[in-house]
Amino acid sequence: MSTPEEITPEEITPEQIAGALALVADLPADCAVSQAQFQAAFAAMVRMFGRRADDDRALLPVAGPDACTATDVMLTVTSLMRALNLQFFELGMWQALTARH
Repeated sequence: MSTPEEITPEEITPEQIAGALALVADLPADCAVSQAQFQAAFAAMVRMFGRRADDDRALLPVAGPDACTATDVMLTVTSLMRALNLQFFELGMWQALTARH
């Protein structure tokens, strides 16, 4: 089996990105994705959201209340903060200092 050629980000079209995101959105929760692959993809989405949210304070990461459950969000937020050793107090202070709520 041959190894695929390496593709640079500049070579990827918006249509390819949209297709990849649609594919990921339809994956079942128990699909065969390694922990490392999942973490890399999730971190990339967090970075992308962070850049966009920095430009648009009204931007929301999900389409609405039916996109995921409150439990999904709470688990994700708690795990993100734990992964970066952040405390909820620090989040509150950051929100107060930057007026981001």
